[in-house]
Amino acid sequence: MADAMAAQRDLPALGTKTGRLYVSLYFPALALDHWLRASQETYPLALYSGQRLVAVSSAARAAGVTEGMSVTSALALSPQLCLRVFEPEQGLHLLQNLAQWAYGFTPYVELDEPDFLHLEVASSLRLFHGQTMLLERITRELAAWRCAVFIGLGPTRMVAKLLAKSQVLEAAPSLVEQQAAIAEQRLGVLLSALPVSRLDVSAALLKRLASSGFRQLGQLTALPLSELGQRFGKDAVRYLQQLCGLQEQPVSALTLAPAFNQRLAFIYGLTDAAHLQEPLQLLLRQLQQFLRLRQLITQRICWCFYHEDKTESQIIVAVQSAHSDTDEFYQLTCLKLENLRWSSAIEQVGLEALGLTSAAPVAKGLFRDMRDKSDDIERLMNRFYQRFSAQQFCSYRLQAEHLPDKQQCEQLAFVSNKVKAASAVGLDVDHWLCPWLLHPPQALFMRKKQLIWYRDGLRQELQLVSRAARFDSHWWQQRARRDYFIAKAQQHYYSVFFCQQREQWFMAGFYVC
Repeated sequence: MADAMAAQRDLPALGTKTGRLYVSLYFPALALDHWLRASQETYPLALYSGQRLVAVSSAARAAGVTEGMSVTSALALSPQLCLRVFEPEQGLHLLQNLAQWAYGFTPYVELDEPDFLHLEVASSLRLFHGQTMLLERITRELAAWRCAVFIGLGPTRMVAKLLAKSQVLEAAPSLVEQQAAIAEQRLGVLLSALPVSRLDVSAALLKRLASSGFRQLGQLTALPLSELGQRFGKDAVRYLQQLCGLQEQPVSALTLAPAFNQRLAFIYGLTDAAHLQEPLQLLLRQLQQFLRLRQLITQRICWCFYHEDKTESQIIVAVQSAHSDTDEFYQLTCLKLENLRWSSAIEQVGLEALGLTSAAPVAKGLFRDMRDKSDDIERLMNRFYQRFSAQQFCSYRLQAEHLPDKQQCEQLAFVSNKVKAASAVGLDVDHWLCPWLLHPPQALFMRKKQLIWYRDGLRQELQLVSRAARFDSHWWQQRARRDYFIAKAQQHYYSVFFCQQREQWFMAGFYVC
């Protein structure tokens, strides 16, 4: 008799392998998470539409506030209740940002609005060293988003979605139990015990199933499809076929956002810059993941602060060379925040990346002591730039001049790129090019055939340690004839010259050694 019943079944066993593996992420409270995830504290929050509550936080629910309650009744139960207008687009925007994050695990990400994401990860298992490590990383990174989430795992999208949606039930199988069931090929047992009320079908169909006495999924899949179709229609048949993998929906690739522009909202306005540190780091972590996935770098980021009095303020953090080091951007942002003053509390903070460019591979030496130190110099200059205006902060660049003491000129530090090497501009570099020049050269004194330099009130006696190098230049303007020498005082070396026109000695600069 049992064999005859099995022969009549049109559906394969639940949990049958399909060659795919789906991870479904269920976010049941994205509209609330939009307001709550920027804070580590638990606030009684409720979202309302019209005069009725449509979503409440766990803290509000503990105070007796529930969905469907009037605003007046809710405030009577909890006078501290924070009320915000329910705006579905806020939750949808957060779901889209989460989809961009999920792209870091697989190119096959699908938005199932308003509260589901589906990831097909079968082709990513090897990259992440197996199913266990992949799920651990997904769980760990999801925790940083601070959104309520339930995770389902299955061979079809509908199975994973059903398991994720069933997580809200106390007796539902956990993610660990789902993994074990898949590994031991007993996922069908877990699925058969799930309640029919969790199926992703219309409310009318759920009511008909309940009135017909169906309580568990296994009771439905045990019946022939023809009988189910006659009793409950094509929608029920289509759903069960998709659930068992007979009618799999096509896998779609996610369309990536062209730019990074994210916001965080706060239930209560922030009045202290110290309270901004955690939200800033959260947004920068999202920016880092965005840049890493797209293989992009940025030279400027813009912080936008939206205040309670409906005003806006901005902070632009710029660096000399584009990079993707968000820790560096955070340190520079903190320097800017020291001077930030705002008229009212901050309700939202936004981050936008400006001037995105493709990242080029950077070759680094194998030995740390032999690596180029230019990055350290750039970091120092970036910190100076945050404290001074563009007009105050200057650097020097080499220029094609014959006289050694004129081979540097002042420029705004962030107008051009790095200070280029002398060879890059075609100069004939020799030991007469002093690395640190004085502007203008300082006068020296000759006393009893001894060359003397008074520096900061201190007397230094200079000894010439090189032969003269005659430079005769600028005859087309004001002729300059000079004899250059290298002089020494104690353990330091200096560049000095004797000016023929003025018959006087000058200090041109000093060597860093």
